[in-house]
Amino acid sequence: SPDCEVCGLDDTLQHFFIECNLVQNVWNNLTTWWATKDPTHTPLILTHKEKLFGKSIREYKAYNINLILFHANKFIHDRKMCAKLEVSFAAFLITLKRHLDYEKIICIKNNDYNSFNTNWLWLYDQMF
Repeated sequence: SPDCEVCGLDDTLQHFFIECNLVQNVWNNLTTWWATKDPTHTPLILTHKEKLFGKSIREYKAYNINLILFHANKFIHDRKMCAKLEVSFAAFLITLKRHLDYEKIICIKNNDYNSFNTNWLWLYDQMF
């Protein structure tokens, strides 16, 4: 069926990842959460296009934001495809923390801990 299994609306990419009632808490909480974690408390304002494809690479912390957006979309996809799993922001944070753990391990194995410190330590230390 071309309709969303949750709300019955036309299941476009935009609906599936952004507009569906099931995923709204992820996007709403992500923007609030970012403002509390970012040292400059810069609000994260995202268009639908940016939620799907990321921010311009020239924008503040675009690398960090884009990686988080990628994981948010992957999380939403994986959870919605397995209807028994909850699509909650708390569950997303656990997934994101796991990815940051992997990033840290890779940097340590490559003797490049500076890279991790520069890109992720500010966020990693505040995750939980």
